[in-house]
Amino acid sequence: MNKLIIFGTGQVSDIISHYFKNDSNVKVYGYCEDKKYVKKSKFNNLPVFTTEEVLKKYKPNDYYIHVAISYIDMNSLRKKKFEFFKKKNIDY
Repeated sequence: MNKLIIFGTGQVSDIISHYFKNDSNVKVYGYCEDKKYVKKSKFNNLPVFTTEEVLKKYKPNDYYIHVAISYIDMNSLRKKKFEFFKKKNIDY
């Protein structure tokens, strides 16, 4: 089974994690954030990686990314992160 890494460690990530854990057969492996925003090493008892760590440590076909950030600036940040991971050939 591929790993699911959730981008973000806020309220939206917490809610999304609940749905993946309870309403799907997907296993949440951990979370990631851009390095400047990482404030803790665990979230919901799972590891928090920097985006750079994820890109270096795992091959794109080893995991999925779910961008779980709020609709800041009319979703422009969410779209930017989605496109960033899509260009890296990571499934979502």
